[in-house]
Amino acid sequence: IENIYPALEILEKKNKILLIHGEKIRQDIDIFDREKYFIDGELQQIRNKFKELRIVLEHVSTSDGIDFVKSNKNMGGTITPHHMLITKKDVFINNSINPHHFCMPVVKNELDLLALRKAACYENKKFFLGTDSAPHHINQKTPNITTKPGIFTATCSIELYASIFEEEGAINNLETFSSINGPKFYNLPINDNHIILSREEWIVPEYIEKEKIKVKNFHGGKKLNWKVKNLKV
Repeated sequence: IENIYPALEILEKKNKILLIHGEKIRQDIDIFDREKYFIDGELQQIRNKFKELRIVLEHVSTSDGIDFVKSNKNMGGTITPHHMLITKKDVFINNSINPHHFCMPVVKNELDLLALRKAACYENKKFFLGTDSAPHHINQKTPNITTKPGIFTATCSIELYASIFEEEGAINNLETFSSINGPKFYNLPINDNHIILSREEWIVPEYIEKEKIKVKNFHGGKKLNWKVKNLKV
């Protein structure tokens, strides 16, 4: 990690933000422990060396990640909808993989899911929306370990967040998480435009299809109770 110290020093001096996919990939590290190993090693090292460097831990997936962001200054974290909706039991089933629930970082256990929900919905000054929506053609999503990682939530990401916040009794905090915390961390103006979320039942389409493209939607074929209606300028 010392090899990139000169670049990190420039980022710190110019008040720029370091965006990190926080996983340590090594043969002896379990796939579910990659985020913790990275946090305890490289991320802690960066934080100690560059105390004023602003860092975003992208798509936080563990309670360890939540705790690190909360306990260190100049830290922010994004949280995806799928990491707050599914666990590893929804991915690894009977020695097979559900490829449409497989992403990196991989979703974790129930305790991690609950920690993410709590951080997003209630302790949400340092956390903000980041979908990490990643489309892959269904031919690349095979039920084995060679499948392309990535979950496609773009079709209904805002509605998924709304459903989560409603389940947690925190629907009034959704705007802060989705539209305010991020710009504040980036020192950007709050967007003047608004979307309108309507309380309306609808079924998420199973796929997005156009010409040779076919991508499976996360939550495809299932009901949601919120729907984005239009943009209010």
